[in-house]
This record gives sequence, structure tokens and C-alpha cells, in this order.
Amino acid sequence: MDSSETAESYDIYASMFGGIPEVELGKFDKYWEVFPSLKGELFAGEDYLSLKSENIRETIKNNKDVLQFIKNHMLRFGDLGAYLDSMLIANATTINIPKTQEIIANNIFMRFVDNTLIDPYGAYEIFENKFTEISGDLELIQTEGIKAVTQVDPNMVVKKKNGKDVEVQEGWKGHILPFDLVQEICLSERKRDLKEKQEKLAEIPSSYEEILESLSEDDKEIISEALNDTNDAFVFKNIKAVVKSLKADGDSKELIESLEKVEKLNNEEKKLKTEIKQGEDELHLETKAKIESLSEEEVNNLLHEKWSSPIYNGILDLSDDILKAFTKDVEALSTKYAVTMDDLEKEIKETEKSLASMLSELTGSERDMEGINELIKLLGGIDE
Repeated sequence: MDSSETAESYDIYASMFGGIPEVELGKFDKYWEVFPSLKGELFAGEDYLSLKSENIRETIKNNKDVLQFIKNHMLRFGDLGAYLDSMLIANATTINIPKTQEIIANNIFMRFVDNTLIDPYGAYEIFENKFTEISGDLELIQTEGIKAVTQVDPNMVVKKKNGKDVEVQEGWKGHILPFDLVQEICLSERKRDLKEKQEKLAEIPSSYEEILESLSEDDKEIISEALNDTNDAFVFKNIKAVVKSLKADGDSKELIESLEKVEKLNNEEKKLKTEIKQGEDELHLETKAKIESLSEEEVNNLLHEKWSSPIYNGILDLSDDILKAFTKDVEALSTKYAVTMDDLEKEIKETEKSLASMLSELTGSERDMEGINELIKLLGGIDE
């Protein structure tokens, strides 16, 4: 079977004179049926249509039928998160996992009745992919009890020791709940503070580069002791001595300021690295303690975030995904015939005239001028 893409076809009349062929808008018929007012807001004319607005994206986004479509999708799936919680979390220790999977899948398909734009199998795939993880968690809970959710395990990793692979403990991990999820939901302020420090640390190397780029080659020669052999990085341990030497000479004020700024940045970098390492260790242990002390309400909330939310949010996003794809296709069609052959012909002629005019201003030997004049003739000559 040939899997190659179908070649793009072009309407000859539209290619010559412009306009969007009505027949090519036919591929969007299923959208016009759901958004009956949209076609008239986007296009004007018959047979070969023109755009009413240059901002296709905003026109589609604000169309009343499109807004109603999004609202209807929200109404169909607005309670999906709560439904999943009732099916999966409320009786996690006792439910029949395969049967529950089938019931939820049928419920999702049922919600797509009369929805002709979104493929229900896309929603089913979102559910099915996540349910693989959910079923594994449920099996643990049904085997070990709900206490499995508040359990942490040693995080064992393999490391080289004396040339041999050795399994050693490197912190902890949640038996069911990922540390990142617990930090995001329960320890968000600590997580955010740590992230801000990490972002500050990540910006410092670019500040070094900016200072380096501001230095001339002469500047780099003067402070060579504070730079590496290739002059593309600072040697931080030497900066203090170089600054002292420059101050003793009594000049190079700007160089001194640049080096002091580098030293300040380097001190901040060291401080941030220490604080981040300490913060990560503290957050890790806080997360372990938090998981082990979760209340029943917190357990339910975290299982909702791990199990239900990804399915709920993924299916809700399907309406946005299909509208983005539709918008992109309409934009592509609108530009397909935006530049006509007539436009190209005019542009070519203007370019030829401009080139001929520039050639006419050239000077050279008699032979050169003969060649240039012949080229000017080929280009259509110069307008008098």
C-alpha cells in the first residue's frame, strides 16, 4: 500500500486571478455543519471567495457557534473528574479492575453521542493509556491495603564501585505517589522557592558571557590572568588578584567594575548551589514525611490528581486541539492562492526593470558595455 501523501492540487483560475475555490472549502463541510454561522463570517462571494478578515484565528475563536461547541464539550465532560473519582477512588480496595475499565470506557463513548467533530477513540486512547498505570496502582492497593498510598520505598540505584555494579540507596520514592506530584500539590511554596533559585542559577552563565563579549581584545590581554588560555571563560580564583593589580595601577576603572561584577556573580552562584542542594535535600525529606502522614482527604485528592485529572484534562483539551487543527488548515488554504500568477508576473517585470536600470549605470570597456546592453535588452529595456 502506498503511504505517501496525496499531492496538493491547484485550481488554475484561482492560481491566475486569486480567490478561494468554493469546491476546496468543501473539505470543511463537517465544520460548517457544526458552525453554521462561521463560513459567512470568514468568507464573502460565490465560486471564488475572498476573506472577510485577515485575522482568521480570532474570527474562529469568537464565533458564536464555536463558543457553543466548546461550551457543549465542557458540559458533556464537566463531571468526568468526579465520575472517575467515584469509580476508581471511592472503592479502590474492592472494585473489579477489568470490569471498571469497561464501564468507564463505555461511559466516555456515550458522552460523544451527536458529537461529529471529535473522534471518541481519541478520548478512549487518553483513558486507555492512563489506565495502564492506574490498574497497576489499584492492584497494589488491593494487595497491600490503602496504606500502600502512604508508603515510601528506598530508591535503589546501580552505581560503579571498585569496577563493579553495586545497588545502593539514593533517597526515597513513593510506593504509589510520585514525589514530584506530592511536592506540587502539598509543598508547592517550597517547590516554587527552589525553582526560583534554580532559574536564577541558570541565568548566571549568560551573564558571564555578556561581560566577556563586552571586553575588547586589548581588555582581555590586560586581564589575561583572570581568563583561561582561549580567553572564553573566567578563572575565578585569579580575579581578586587581578583586580588588586589594576587598582594599584590606578586606571582601568571599567575593567575593575567588570571583574568585580564577575566576582559578585560567582559568589552568588556558589551561594545558590549550596542553598539549592540543601533545599533539595530538605524538600526530599519533607516529601517523605508528608506522604507517610497523609490524611484520608489528602490521599483522595492526590489520587485524583494522579489518576483522574490527566484523563479529564486530556479529554477536555480535545476540543481545543481540533479547533487549532481546523484553524491551521483554513489559514493554509487562505494563503494558497494569496499570490497569483498575475502578481508574480508583475513582480518579475518590476524586478527586471529595476535590474536593467542598475545595469545601465555601470561603466566598463567597449566589450563589457556591449554585453551589458544586450542583457538590458533581454530584460525588456529601460522605460524612457
